[in-house]
Parts: sequence; C-alpha cells; structure tokens
Amino acid sequence: MVLCKIVVSKVKGEYMHIKLNNLSEFDLDISDRKDKQGYIYRFIGLNAKIEQFIIEYYQKACICGVVIENKIQPPTDDNIRFYKDIIGEDFILSYDFINKNLGLWLTRVPVSEREIIAKNIFDTLQIYASIGKNANILKNTYIKFMCWLYFKFERVLNFSPIGGTPKILYIGELSKHELDILSILAYSKVDVVIASRMLESRYLTLDSKNELSYLYNDSNTILIDNHFNVAYIQSLIKKQQQMLYQQNLISASTNDWVTGDVFEALNTNTIKRQAKQGHFNNIFICFKGADDINSFTKSLYNLYVASKDRTYVIENSISAIMPNEISSIKRNPITSLDELIQDLQKNIMLPKGFNESARNEFAKLVKEINQNSRLNQTTSKAVQLIALYKRYEKRLFSTQGEMPPLFIVFGDINNSIEGYFLRFLAKLYVDVVIILPDPQTDLQLTDEDLYIISSDKKLNLAEFPTSNIQATTVAYEAEVELTDILYTDTGMYKQHQYAKADSLTLKTTCEEVDILWAQELRFRPNFHTENNQVIMPVIFAKISGVKNIKEYYKRIQKFIIPQNTKVCVAPPFIDAYEPNGLCDSYQFFKNGKLYKNQIINHKDYKYAHLREEMQHHLLDKIQLLIDLKLIQGTNTNGVEYTIISTLLNLDNKFLRLLQKFDFTKQNPKVIIIHTKEKMHQLEDAIFVAYANLLGCDVLIVSPTGFRSLERFYTKPIIQEHQDGEYHYDIKARSLLEKDNPKSIIERMINKWQ
Repeated sequence: MVLCKIVVSKVKGEYMHIKLNNLSEFDLDISDRKDKQGYIYRFIGLNAKIEQFIIEYYQKACICGVVIENKIQPPTDDNIRFYKDIIGEDFILSYDFINKNLGLWLTRVPVSEREIIAKNIFDTLQIYASIGKNANILKNTYIKFMCWLYFKFERVLNFSPIGGTPKILYIGELSKHELDILSILAYSKVDVVIASRMLESRYLTLDSKNELSYLYNDSNTILIDNHFNVAYIQSLIKKQQQMLYQQNLISASTNDWVTGDVFEALNTNTIKRQAKQGHFNNIFICFKGADDINSFTKSLYNLYVASKDRTYVIENSISAIMPNEISSIKRNPITSLDELIQDLQKNIMLPKGFNESARNEFAKLVKEINQNSRLNQTTSKAVQLIALYKRYEKRLFSTQGEMPPLFIVFGDINNSIEGYFLRFLAKLYVDVVIILPDPQTDLQLTDEDLYIISSDKKLNLAEFPTSNIQATTVAYEAEVELTDILYTDTGMYKQHQYAKADSLTLKTTCEEVDILWAQELRFRPNFHTENNQVIMPVIFAKISGVKNIKEYYKRIQKFIIPQNTKVCVAPPFIDAYEPNGLCDSYQFFKNGKLYKNQIINHKDYKYAHLREEMQHHLLDKIQLLIDLKLIQGTNTNGVEYTIISTLLNLDNKFLRLLQKFDFTKQNPKVIIIHTKEKMHQLEDAIFVAYANLLGCDVLIVSPTGFRSLERFYTKPIIQEHQDGEYHYDIKARSLLEKDNPKSIIERMINKWQ
C-alpha cells in the first residue's frame, strides 16, 4: 500500500537569501560569508562588466559546478524507477520524512546540509499545499526535486573546494519548479547565477514576493535574449584567448597549477587550466619506473586514447640528428654570442603570441650552454638544438586547438642536446612527458621546472603502449622480477598459493592448441609470478573446418577434460536466470566503478559460498571486462549493465570449476561447439570473453566456419585457425559421443588404412 499524506508541522528557523554589495563577493569562500550560504542572483541585462562576470563565472561552473541551458530536463523513467527502488513509493509532507529520505538518497552530502535542504523542500511544498495543490501534485513535485538533486546536482552538493564555492549557471526562461530548486540549492552553500531571458513581469508571476532570487541592477544594460547562450559565451572566451596570443610575451607556468592526478591534468583543456593573464599552464614531468605496472600502463594507454583529438608526438627515443637537418638551418657567419642567438632565432616561427616567448627562452638556453663551452662549441650545440626543434615544429604548432600539444619521449635521453631540446619545448605551449622504464637510468637533463616521479619497479615495455591489447598484455609480460616464493627452484607451488591472477592470451599455431591444452599453466610459455600475483598464459581460439574427418571426432573429445570442462552446444548456452535483486545492476555500477562491497553484502549474492579470493577474482574481472570495452555497446548503449547482471548469475556447475581452480595448475576449459546457423546471443559472448579474463582456456569448435560470437566484440580477441574444409552435416552431440570398442578385425583394418 502506497502512503501519501500531508502532515501539518513546523520547523524552527527561517531562511532568507543573503545580498551582496558587489559581484566580486561571489569569489568569497563560503566560510567568509554571512550565514554561510550561497548567493542567488538573476541578470536580465548585459553590459561589459556583467558580460565579463558571466564569462568568468561560466568557466568556474565548468570546473566546479553545473551549467544549464534552456531547461533542467525532467527526470527520466529510469531516474524515477531508481528513486523508487531506493526510497519507495510513500510520501508524507513532513520535515522528518523528507530529512530521513535525504539521508538514504544523498549519502555523501553532510548531515548539516541535508537538514537545510530538507527544511527548504518542506517549506516550498507547504507553500504549494497552502495554495491548493493536492497530495499527488505535491508528491510528484517532491520526487522531481529529489531526482534533480541526485542526478543533476549531486556534484555541487558533494564538491569540497579549497578556497571556492560550487557554482550553478542557468541560462534561459525559468519555470516555477526550476526557480524553487535553485533557491533551495543556494541555501545549501551553492552559488546560483541566472541569466534570465524573461521579462521581470513574467518572473514576478513565479516569485511574487521577489524573495527566491535577487535581481542585479546596473546601468547601461541591454536585455538578455536568445542569442545569449553557451555557444556565445564560448565564442567570447575564444576571442579572449586569441587576444592573449597577440600579446608580445606569454610565459609558461609549468606544473605549479597541477593539484591532483597528473594524467587527469594532462587531459585538461586550456580553458580549464585557468592560466593567469600573460601565462599558459603546461606540464613537464618525468616518470622513472612505476609502482603499479598494470595501472601505470593503463594510464599511458588512456592518455594516448584521450590525445587523439589533440596535436601529439610520441617518440620511442629521439632519433639522431641527420646531416640534412643540420644543413637546412638558416644561418650566417657570426663573431659573437649575441650574433649567434639573433641569427638562429629567425628559425623559430610560432604563432605571434608565443614567438617572442620562444625566442627569449632559446636565448637563455644558448647563454647557459655557452657558460661551459667555447663559441664554436656553443654554435654546434645551438644549431643541433634548432635542428631538433625544426623537425617537430610543423607537427606540434601548425594548428591551435583546445589542448596544448603533447610531446612524449619513451626511453632514455641519449645526450645533452636532447635534454636541452626537451627543456626548450617545456618553455613553449607544450606538455612534455618523459618515461624512463628503468628507474636506475640517469636522466640527461636538469631543470628547476621538471617534476620527477621515481619508483622502484622496472617498466619492461619495449615501447609506448598505443593499443589496448598491448596495454593489457605487455604489462603482464613486464612483471619479470620474481619475488621470493616457496619452491622457486623446483617449479612447484602450494595449493592455492596465489590469490590474484591475470590472464595473458597466447598466440599459437593450431597444432600448439592440442599440445598446450592439457598442460598445467606453470609449464606454459610466459607463465610467471610477481608481487604475489600470477600471470596465466591461456588459450582463446577457434578451430574452423575439418582437416581429417576420421580423426576429427577423437580430436575434439580429447579437448574435453573430465571434471574440468564446460561444454556449450546449442546457442544460447547461458540459461535464463530467475529475476532477483542482482538483476537491477544500476545500483552496483556508478561513474565507471563496480561497487564490490555492495554486491557482496546483497541478500541475493550467489557467490558467497566460494573461497574469498575467488569471489574477488570474479568481481575484479567483471570490472576489467567493462574497462576494456571488449563488448559492443559498453559505456555507450548500457551494455555494461547487461554484463553485470549476466555475470552475477552464473550457473553452479561453472562456479564449481572455479572454486577448485588453482592459478598455477590446470585451468578450467570452456568448449563451444557450433555446427549450425543458429547464432549466439549477447550473453553468450559476454560469458566467453569473461571466461578468458578469469583464466579459462576457451575453444570454439566450428566445422562450418560460421561466425557468431565475433559480432559482439570490438576487437578480434579470438584467434581463428583455418584447419581444413568446411563440413555442414556434423551434429554437435555426435562429437561428444565416444565410439564403441571396435573388433580386432576393425582395428587391424584401420591400422592398415
């Protein structure tokens, strides 16, 4: 039974929005404000001062807030369904009811702020009730407010900046509900600026007492109309950036603006870096080795993917300077250091805003070189420096985008010239990243702006990872420094000695599949351990066609290891599971992260009977499958939720194989026999890819050569072997039936044949 009623109650304490004296007070920290509230002001007209204020406010809202254009979109059916799953269908118009539900709904918001929100939602709904709104209207309004708070504004409610306040910018014509929720948020330490496209007479129909927001009045303003939008603001920002480029000198502000994760900073565009006037913010960093090799390799790959929309150069060591590069440098005879600098500076051709800055930094470097060299030696080094610069000039600076160019060197710095060159680049509008795989390598440069992150572990990558397969499997091969383990000399391991493992798919010949299939993992090539973690070499293959029909049946039957094989025949082979609480996977996956503890503690959790390390192994590989985006539609069409619900409901027979699975011994086998045209389903493809990540050997037997599972994968993760002619009359079940013992005569005939 759904409860919906109105309870007349009063809550102590009245709230009023605070007024400001000038717009600069929006920059005050919340702790320095009267009543510790946010400001809420509406603007109906523009002049130069207001326009500049909104531009700066927009940039801050992009970083630490929310920008709304035209309308706050109403909650979707999925939003409302999720709300009801968490909170329920009941509604009581009382402060206690609202405050209690906010505690369940906005769990990361401090209690004091939730109480303020509850009080103001309650007051707002009481006003609605006083003008005759019925219980259903009040309930629907309440649910809309709750959904907006969670799905639209949770970011600003959870934001904890240092020396700042979360911002909301609204551009458009307000509705009554929008005005009310923005007013509620302003009471909860959030600044709200409304660029209103509606006349004041229309606004006063929503707020007759003029108390939900304050009007900012100024002289010589022009009414805001539909032309004032986000695109217009961005065009103004772009114009301002272009004006910066036109200044005679723009200086680098290197690294000191970075406050968090360096990879996140590398992917931050120019606007959000918020450089001071006359400066640009860039990064100059060197990684020596890596603490967590897998995580670091993945971060490098993600940096590569994110950089595809910007200008970038990746060098697996800088190649030697060629004679033709030296001869192409324009230069004249010189007699002094100043003449040398002025002569070579002409080769630096950058956009006007950066040209003087670049030439100035070049002059500083040449003077530094000359301190320990004669003029002829300085000339040689300076020419080589310019030659390296000219090699990359067009690639780095021919276009200007929203991100600074990125220059990555993976490998040793070979000489001082390369060191000077990288230092020079770091003074330009370029992010420079140096990666030294061996932490013991001496870095051939020093610079006061260079930030070095040193680790103890060697990163055994041959080159910068530019493909997902490389970024996930080469990282495993990189872990070659063995830790102290029992029985190292004998190659023997304790039962279930290791709790963590990653799979590494082997590329093999068709014949090697037969040879390796029954082998224990520890005897396979590329098996190794590192930091109490096993790298499991596994098979993920498909055998298409039939080489020898007489031997085909026996061959397939040999792949079936008794008590250790899951055989899948007629698609779909992932059985439908009974609906349960785990099917609603939205509750377990948010912001790209699987909430393992929430799954483990759920009443319908099916894997609690497995050993603990296997449970974590299962859940970790669900996260990995989503991160790798191997399944079509992951993170775009909501397939990640199908992945989660499918893999949290695996059958008990397969779970038993995993329960006894020792990461160093024989691994479980999954054999898919596909002899007909009937296609596999998405859930089948999810299971097969997941089994590979878990460490199972997966073999698809296809005498017909038909495709099926492959259509669901974003990459060719299955290694297909063409092993003979296609046969279309073989029945899957017949492959599993062993022949009856033959008579001695039949055996002799077979032998002679």
